[in-house]
Parts: sequence; C-alpha cells; structure tokens
Amino acid sequence: MQQHESEDSKYQKVLEDTTQMYEKKIAELNKLLDDERSHFASAEEQLDLMKKLLSDSQKSIEVRNLCLSSTFFCSISIFWS
Repeated sequence: MQQHESEDSKYQKVLEDTTQMYEKKIAELNKLLDDERSHFASAEEQLDLMKKLLSDSQKSIEVRNLCLSSTFFCSISIFWS
C-alpha cells in the first residue's frame, strides 16, 4: 500500500512539474503572440502613413506639373502675341 502511495506521489509530482512547464511555455507563447501583434499593428500604421505620404507627394507633383505647363503655355502665348 505504501509503495502504491509512493508511486502515486511520484506520478503526481511529475504531473505537476509537467503542467507547470506547459503553463510556462503557454505564457511565453502568449507574450510572443502579443509582441507580434503589436509589431504588426505598428508596421500597418507605418505602411498607412507611407501610403498617405506617397499620395500627397503624387498630388503635389501633379499640381506642380500643371502649374509648370500652364506657365509654359502662358509664356508662349505672351511671346507670340
């Protein structure tokens, strides 16, 4: 009977140690997942910002080109008049 209790106690100890090991590993993986989500969110925000900057730059270039071509045509019409 005492041997059976001793085996049960050893088994219980191994089970507790294994459970703690897995709980620790799960906590580590959850933290890693949270870190990855945070990094992904930050990367998405940076991408959105870069898209806006690109769009703004493209609009600025279009306006500049429109102004340059308008100035060019105005200059030609003054020259020929």
